[in-house]
Amino acid sequence: MKFNLVKEKAAGFYLDPGALDYEGLAHVAHIFIEDVKQVTGAVMPFEHTWTDGPQMIAGTVGSCPALDELVKAGAVDVSALEGKREVFQIQLISHEGAEKLVIAGTETIATLFGIYYISKKIGVSPWVYWADVKPARQQEIVFARDERRIEFRTKVDWRERHKILKVSFPTAVYTREAIEEIQFGYLTRPSNRSRQYERDLYETCHHRYAVLCDGRNGFALLNNCKYGISAKDSTLSLTLLRAPVIPDMEADQGEHEFTYALYLFQGPFTG
Repeated sequence: MKFNLVKEKAAGFYLDPGALDYEGLAHVAHIFIEDVKQVTGAVMPFEHTWTDGPQMIAGTVGSCPALDELVKAGAVDVSALEGKREVFQIQLISHEGAEKLVIAGTETIATLFGIYYISKKIGVSPWVYWADVKPARQQEIVFARDERRIEFRTKVDWRERHKILKVSFPTAVYTREAIEEIQFGYLTRPSNRSRQYERDLYETCHHRYAVLCDGRNGFALLNNCKYGISAKDSTLSLTLLRAPVIPDMEADQGEHEFTYALYLFQGPFTG
C-alpha cells in the first residue's frame, strides 16, 4: 500500500475534536497543511469526520477516542509503543474503504514529532532546523605563546533533538577522585564506577573547573559557562549542549558561543 498526500487532489487531515490534546495538534496540523501547500500547491482539507477518501489522522494513544477505537478494533497496532515515552509510529491502514495514514504517539509531544517527521520527508523542515540548512559549526583552537592553556573557542548553531553533545579528554593522570569547583570552593567526587553510588554520578554539576591530579601532575578542564561534568577513571568529559524535549521543547536550540580550555600543571592541586 502507498499513501499519496496529493494525487488528483489532496488527502484530508483528520483530527478528532474530542481528543484531549486537540488544540495543540490542530495548531501543528495547520502548519503541516501549509507545508504541503508550499511543496505541491494543493491544500489539504482540515476535517473532523471520517470520509470515503484518503486521510491523515494524528492522535495520542489514550487521549484520542478515534484512534483508541481503531486500536480496539484491531485496525491499528500500537503494541510497539507500550512502555515507551516520546515515541511515535506511522501506519497505513484501510478504514471505511479508504486509505488512512495514522500517526500515533505515546504523548502529545510524540504525536507532534510524527507530524513534523512527515514534513521533513516532503522536504520541509518545521523550524528550518532538521533538513533544510546544514548547521554551522565553528571552532578556534588557540595555543598562546608561553601559556600552558589551550583554548577551544566554539560557535554552534544547535538544531538537534534527543541528543547530548559532550567533549571528552582522556589523560595519563590516574586518580580515584576528581576535583570539581562549586560555589565558594570545591569538592572531590569519585572517578571510578565500582559501586552503585559512583555509577549514579555519571554526570555532576560544577562551575568553572574540574581537575584530575595524582599529586605530581595535574590536568584541568576549564570553561566559561558550562555546568555538567563527567569523570571516569582518567577521562574528563564536559557537557556542552543538550536537546531534550521535556519540559522545554526548545532547550538549547539556536546559536551558542562558549569557550573551554585545557590547563596542565605539575605538583599538587592547591585550589
